[in-house]
Amino acid sequence: MTVDMIGRVCLPDGSTAENTEDAMCEDLEDDVGDNNVISCKLEVCSTDNCNMISQDDGERENYVSSESPPSSQETVVIITITVLASTTGAFIVSTFNCRTLNPVSRKQELAHSAFMHHNDVISLQEHRQHHKESLRIENILSYQLITASATKNSVNASVGGVGFLLSPRIQKSLLSVEKVNSRIILLHVNGNPRLTVLSCYAPTNCSDIEDKTAFYNALTRIISKVPPHNMLAVCGDFNAKLSNSYGFTYHQSTNDNGERLLDLVDQHQPLFPETG
Repeated sequence: MTVDMIGRVCLPDGSTAENTEDAMCEDLEDDVGDNNVISCKLEVCSTDNCNMISQDDGERENYVSSESPPSSQETVVIITITVLASTTGAFIVSTFNCRTLNPVSRKQELAHSAFMHHNDVISLQEHRQHHKESLRIENILSYQLITASATKNSVNASVGGVGFLLSPRIQKSLLSVEKVNSRIILLHVNGNPRLTVLSCYAPTNCSDIEDKTAFYNALTRIISKVPPHNMLAVCGDFNAKLSNSYGFTYHQSTNDNGERLLDLVDQHQPLFPETG
């Protein structure tokens, strides 16, 4: 896979593209990982030519583009990095309570982080974006952001919201995305075996018992419907505390949400990347 990292730079006085290339490529190799970089090439081109390259839909995948058109006084640089990537390799799944994704810069930052850490699927909670669509799909750089709407509280503020950020590689294998409710969304990915990922945002520990029971009942129903031969990852923020007797937390005691989470794990034995 060839990734075009397109941005605007102003070369310092006395510098040329040639003596700038080594420094810039060295920094990029540190970020991406030296073992993943086959080649690094810096090209200086005219504004028109760079715009044409950034819109190329061939083998190149555009990773970063200028937020505004380059001016005639700026030097536009195309940095081409060939990154080792296998379309048949394992997918990397992560989870993240992002607190909010309303500023555009937060979405771009998320996509940049996903690229740098080679994440194929990021399960998202608390994006706090309210929209009328059951599922909203946005293109963020070369990534795809799919969200189920947040809800409105008593003062009309947007709260909660779940979704996924998908890499270009996972998009090619995506079978479906389904919204269960405002707290649960799931996707199915083709593979051997097929991958099912859930993104969940549980009620807080101080929420009404009825709300917590309804959440775990819905989650149990969804998990029970997943084919047994699928690889299942239940990701999310469960607002749970587990006591340190389990060996991987710092809490002294298990709260009610933690007990409910443990019951779910005992019943279904899914893969849980995060408790909250």
